[in-house]
Amino acid sequence: MAKAYIKNEFVNMPWEADGFFESKKNGFLGACHVYSGTKGDVVVMFADNRAFILLGEDDLPAGVEDYFEAAKEANSAGALMPDYFEDLRIDLSNGVTVDEENLELYGLSSEDGLDIMARLDDLADYWQSYTID
Repeated sequence: MAKAYIKNEFVNMPWEADGFFESKKNGFLGACHVYSGTKGDVVVMFADNRAFILLGEDDLPAGVEDYFEAAKEANSAGALMPDYFEDLRIDLSNGVTVDEENLELYGLSSEDGLDIMARLDDLADYWQSYTID
């Protein structure tokens, strides 16, 4: 079965539809992208101008399904995902720089870091209202 991708006026990069999280009430919650690292696949979440990995069972990176449930849970609590899951979050980017040490720790490359920054930029219109100039 072919994968479905998001096509709208906000994003230009390929984003798989099953990793794009929106609510009827609050709109865009976040998106995730799967990277193939040296230690296996790693799902990176993009929310509130940050990129991060959520830890699941046994402190291993969570899967796409887990991110969907996490987005729903944070939204129900009226919180932003990065803040709501602060204790389970491994930061990869704060929207300005990439944490090279955390990239390496989870088997991601510098090229993945560049892609992460490009994806944050691609999603910027979604959280533009949260940015302070």
